[in-house]
Amino acid sequence: MFYTIFFVSAVWNGIRTCIQIAISHAIGWHFKHYLVSDNACPAGLRWTGLAWVGVLGWVGCFGWLGGAFRPKVNILYLSSAWFEANVLVLVLVMLKCPHQCRALARTGKRCGITEVSQTRTSDGKAANLSLRQGLRQCLFHLDLFCVAEAKPEHPIVVYLDFETNGLSPLRDHIVEIGLVSHRCDAKFSTVVRPPTISPEPAIHGIPPEELQQGPSFAEAFSRCVHFLEHLLVTCIADDLDSTDEEEVDFESRFRQAPTLLLCAQNGLKFDFPFMLSECVRNNMPLHCFEKWLYVDSLIVFRAASESSCLKLQCLRALAQHREGIAAHRALDDTIVLRDVTTYYAERLGLSVEHLLGSFAGSLDLQQTLLHLGCVL
Repeated sequence: MFYTIFFVSAVWNGIRTCIQIAISHAIGWHFKHYLVSDNACPAGLRWTGLAWVGVLGWVGCFGWLGGAFRPKVNILYLSSAWFEANVLVLVLVMLKCPHQCRALARTGKRCGITEVSQTRTSDGKAANLSLRQGLRQCLFHLDLFCVAEAKPEHPIVVYLDFETNGLSPLRDHIVEIGLVSHRCDAKFSTVVRPPTISPEPAIHGIPPEELQQGPSFAEAFSRCVHFLEHLLVTCIADDLDSTDEEEVDFESRFRQAPTLLLCAQNGLKFDFPFMLSECVRNNMPLHCFEKWLYVDSLIVFRAASESSCLKLQCLRALAQHREGIAAHRALDDTIVLRDVTTYYAERLGLSVEHLLGSFAGSLDLQQTLLHLGCVL
């Protein structure tokens, strides 16, 4: 009987100890991941917490030995008390560590703004406002256009460019829209009348008289959406009419409905947030944004080019020689962007649709509006 009790006690204590050690390791991993990913804690405090977890594991081992060889003096109960005390300490330490911005600064180091920082933006808002609302980036690094990966099979590529009266997607306004289709060379261009027109020369170079004659943004954007919808229908009709050429497997070609893929240079940081912000400020419907896909040609060029300068002005030499192309006019910049993209696609032996489609993304409208709500 004694040996039976000894054996059962040893096995039971061993199982309990293994469970406690596994839990302690899980807490230790979560503790380290929590601090490194989202929170700002001194390195000393971080390693102190991990040391507590390590000691907990060793105490659990000794508790197993004590329970195995001396069942009447069960050290495992001391291990249990130690475990509960450590859990309490770790939870308290986690709660005391403020959330820190997860973005990287220009120096390559992690942004130092936390929930308790006093830094303010140029318009007087607290830079940690988004962190206090549960987001993972400060206002300086907040993504204003959140996309999820998408893999379109046969996108209809349209190049897009805006001229604006400033660099802030939140305060400034679009003064010119330019679109050009990759497949059929269809073009759309219009100036946009901003709420206020400065008589002084602006960075976009568009005369005030020309801006004064343009439509409002709401009207211009409605025309833009109508152009894109008509372009989509026209491209589908052209494919259906091309039966006199090679046989086309339309079943596989249109397994997914053809989608518009908007391509812009630095689009994810500038053009796309600018367009969405203008629509939000003008109380316009946003459902069209969820129908389109988006690609930033700057990201594509970084992957395909070894050039140190990837600004459109630097890449103009790669485009076909064209007369009458002016820099800093929206339609002309889209034509240059199309030619540069075609150059890189041919260099890689890919179609433009396949090249850009590999980097395409769809808009996460709910998350984007949540981010915009912090700054607008």
